[in-house]
Amino acid sequence: MSLTLTALASAATVILTPYLTKAGEKVAEKIGESLFNLVKTKFSGDKEAEATLQLYESKPERFKGALQETIEEKLANDPDFEAKLRELVAQADKQTGGSVTQTAIGSNIAQASHGGTASVNINQPSKDKEG
Repeated sequence: MSLTLTALASAATVILTPYLTKAGEKVAEKIGESLFNLVKTKFSGDKEAEATLQLYESKPERFKGALQETIEEKLANDPDFEAKLRELVAQADKQTGGSVTQTAIGSNIAQASHGGTASVNINQPSKDKEG
């Protein structure tokens, strides 16, 4: 199944965060470096995107949402960038044996870092209510 642009941007951020925080495995480091260079090149010349990446570099956990949003915007307008990003995310998935799953309903989004799990149920109507 092909990832949506939102899921692809999320996967890229999940791969980049351990790379920048030096918490990644050796395999992830090489892919993380390639992914970082791809994103940095894509953002080059766009002052707002460059600023977002600089903030993310300084505090990855705090600014990963902003980075994900900026990556998603770039993906929507550049099929070459999308293809390259898909290739790197697929390589990371194969080499680390992991997967990235993201479910979003409205504005309720949960994200887990590589190797982690997140489950969120926010304001979901009870199925026990009689109507």
